[in-house]
Parts: sequence; C-alpha cells; structure tokens
Amino acid sequence: MRVVTAVGAREGPDLTPEGMCTACADLLGADGVAIVVMGGEGVPGASYASSSLAGTLEELQFTLG
Repeated sequence: MRVVTAVGAREGPDLTPEGMCTACADLLGADGVAIVVMGGEGVPGASYASSSLAGTLEELQFTLG
C-alpha cells in the first residue's frame, strides 16, 4: 500500500512504469529500480529501469535466472 500511495502522490491517477520505478526507489532508498512485465510463455512484454546500471542488472538477472 505504501508503494501505491507514493506512486499516487508522484504520478496522480495515471500510473507509468517510470513513475512506479522512481517511487519505489525513493520509498526503498535504492539507487535504481527495474521492472519487467512478463507475457505468456515467459516472454518479456515490457520493461523499464530507472538507471542504466539497473537495466543492465535486470538483463543479467533475466538471462542468468
């Protein structure tokens, strides 16, 4: 619920992946956050990272498991 409140305060009613990542990073005190939305068959449908390092780490996590 805290994430929803933080995102709502930042983004208003229109949720974006960027807003969600930024709000989560702020809430958790993290330097970077990445999200991936998976489609059927385990194929990534969309992703967003708040920094290039977070994006690289997310790609490695997806590739290496």
